[in-house]
Order: sequence, then structure tokens, then C-alpha cells
Amino acid sequence: MRPRLVVRLTRPVLRDRAHLGPRFALRSHEVRFALRTLDRCPQVWLFRCHQQRFCGDFVAVDMSAASPHRRRVVPIELKQRTALVVGSRHHQLGQHPDAVAEIAASTGIVDEASPVVPLFGAPAEVRAFLARER
Repeated sequence: MRPRLVVRLTRPVLRDRAHLGPRFALRSHEVRFALRTLDRCPQVWLFRCHQQRFCGDFVAVDMSAASPHRRRVVPIELKQRTALVVGSRHHQLGQHPDAVAEIAASTGIVDEASPVVPLFGAPAEVRAFLARER
């Protein structure tokens, strides 16, 4: 059995992070990003990625669309003080299709036709993108 690539983050999960284990551990700036994103972007479901599998730091799913194939999927690699790059091909995002496939298979909230927009950049810029792009 393959190890999991993603874990859905909710406020209760973020309050009690000990059970996430080292592969999904969050640093303080990542916790701040996750909490602020969940507060300011209520349409977003946020998933933490396995930190040794080159899937990015997070995958966000914009749940605004009613149909799974129209929901935007956003693999995210956070980098402090870095301008936002939309459609990034950064090596840390190289395996993001595996994480997206796991989300599709385990939750059904997206499918293979869902648009995927990888992002690389500073937390505030990533959050602003998620809030405005619907």
C-alpha cells in the first residue's frame, strides 16, 4: 500500500497537529498560512502534502463550483519573500499530479478534468490569488 500524499487541514486538525506526524508536520509560518487561508477563503478546502514527495506544501481546492470537474485545484509551494509564479514548474511541485489524483480518488471533490493551477510564492500573495480567482 502506498503511503498517503495528502491530509485535509481543518481548524481542529490545525489545533492538534501532533497526530500529523513528521511527513505532514507544519512549521509556524505554514500554520499561519493555513489558518489565515481557511479564515479568509471559506470556499477553499486545504490539504497538507507529504513533505518528502515533491507534491508542494499544500493543495487548495476551490469548492465554489458545484461540479467537481469545474473546481480549481491549486498545488502550492510557499517561499517567503518570493514573487508569485502562476503555473510554476518548480521541482518542489514536480509530483503534484499524484497528490491531485489522491484527492480525486479519496474524496471525489475533483476529477481528472478539474483545472490545475500550480503556484509558487509568498504566503500573502498565494492567499490573495486564492481569494480573488474564482
